[in-house]
Amino acid sequence: MPSRRTVILAVLGTLFACLLWSGNFIIARGAHDWMPPIGFAFWRWVVAFVVLYALCCREMRAAWPRLLANARLLIPMGIVGVALFNTLVYVGARYTTAHHIALIATTAPVWTLLLAGCLGLETFTRGKVIGVAFALLGAVVILCHGSLAQLASMTLNKGDVLVLLGSFCWALYSLGVKKKPAGLGQLPFLTALVGVGVLALLPLYLYESLFIMPAPFTLRALGIYLYAGAAASAAAWLLWNHSIAVIGAMESTLLYYSMPVFTSILAILLLDEPFELYHVKGFALILLGILIGSGRLSNTAARALSPKKRGTHKVCSQ
Repeated sequence: MPSRRTVILAVLGTLFACLLWSGNFIIARGAHDWMPPIGFAFWRWVVAFVVLYALCCREMRAAWPRLLANARLLIPMGIVGVALFNTLVYVGARYTTAHHIALIATTAPVWTLLLAGCLGLETFTRGKVIGVAFALLGAVVILCHGSLAQLASMTLNKGDVLVLLGSFCWALYSLGVKKKPAGLGQLPFLTALVGVGVLALLPLYLYESLFIMPAPFTLRALGIYLYAGAAASAAAWLLWNHSIAVIGAMESTLLYYSMPVFTSILAILLLDEPFELYHVKGFALILLGILIGSGRLSNTAARALSPKKRGTHKVCSQ
């Protein structure tokens, strides 16, 4: 069992990682009119790869045979989780708000649970089904701006749809993480995935640079690449992985839902974006769905309602 101090530091580290990711959403939205999305994604992951490789270059050499042996897993994971996910979010940022990006991105664990059940990797329970329903309803509330009555006739913002597709890509990636080869260190594994993502983005980046818009290399742009690559990618991922090792995946996922709060605060302060009531409703439904689906809400209720016996609580297992 980790010490209380270790757990507290892990929780604080997770919250800081969520803050760094929120800052990345703010940058994606704030720079959408002058920063090409594929160029942004490409240089972000180039910086992240350099940082990660510098941290584990010796370990990477030793892990190279194992990485090659698992190329069938690593290549699709790098394409979907690194190249597609972030690029879809960056393209979507050109058409929607930072609030929407952060809130819709929180549907990723729901898609993960849904896909895991459909593929037989997890068993569907009543709580999980109800949780998925609530969380998806929250996403719909955000997508239709709180007016469910207008859902049938409205045209969805294509930026919202792209971010939603990005969240689905992240769910596919998350399922792949569960199949990480035994004996392969976390750093070489992540570095290899980022390297695959960079290679997958390279032809798209060259096309965008030659025929649409080249990526800028001003001091402002370089600062953005460094932040997105070193802080919002390498540092945030290391903090997140440490948190999972200390407090568990489900607890870390619940802390992930602090991200819309951080993003909303930053968007209001830095981008002057309005914060609407439907944002609160959508976030509340998504969070409620995750709590129900993870069993946290039902376990808490069981502890609260169970009779006391000799000073202890009798908790019903599900």
